[in-house]
Amino acid sequence: MKNETISVADLRQISNLLFDYLENTDTQSFGLEKDFYWQVPEREKYDPYRQPADLLLGQLFDDWESLQKLRSGTEPIMHHFAVLGAILTYLGDSPLLSAGDEPADNSH
Repeated sequence: MKNETISVADLRQISNLLFDYLENTDTQSFGLEKDFYWQVPEREKYDPYRQPADLLLGQLFDDWESLQKLRSGTEPIMHHFAVLGAILTYLGDSPLLSAGDEPADNSH
């Protein structure tokens, strides 16, 4: 098994590049058109030798509400990364851009 170390600085830089890309596509916001999604429990998620037996149901609307509370003073906890991950997975799976679309050229 290979171990990989990811620095927070590198992760932040890559995240910023991805958000810059999104903004360059003139995407300033996106709608949550679906709510429920399947989750694999952590104890089963990283075991490729066994098919998950228990699936959980997550809710994007609840996830977004939880993240919004961070803006009003709720202390961040590690679980918020998983919640953000669900929102980002939804964004990555959504067809905001068709294949081959290029980011807008805002240089003029």
